[in-house]
Amino acid sequence: MAGKYTGTQRTYVIEDSEIKRYTGVTYGSTEGGCKIPTSDNAVFLGVVDNDERVNDPIRAGGNQQGRNIAVHIDGYGEIKLGGNVNYGDMLILGAGGTAKKIPTTAGQYNVIGFAEKAGSTGEIIPFGICRITYTIA
Repeated sequence: MAGKYTGTQRTYVIEDSEIKRYTGVTYGSTEGGCKIPTSDNAVFLGVVDNDERVNDPIRAGGNQQGRNIAVHIDGYGEIKLGGNVNYGDMLILGAGGTAKKIPTTAGQYNVIGFAEKAGSTGEIIPFGICRITYTIA
């Protein structure tokens, strides 16, 4: 899209069989690796919003593990929602690589950024990437 600000992207190695577009990722088990989180509140590496590696025999063929992918690590990104959010909500990385509104229960949360638009489960919204740790007492 002309004029779209994408921010900084870095290349990482996929540790899953595929990573779809608009998926948030966490650090992999090896240096330079990335993977889809299996639980909520994972440490945020970035979002795959300008690339995609899927298990599709017509295109790249089969399992994508070990292949490179572009991960968007700063600026403004787009991510799929794992729950309803309001404009300005703090977001955390949820299981499956979706963004969720920060819970209201006490705890320490790895915030990935702020919602730039309200949305509901399954929608793709823009968000300002901002990695912080936030504690609710």
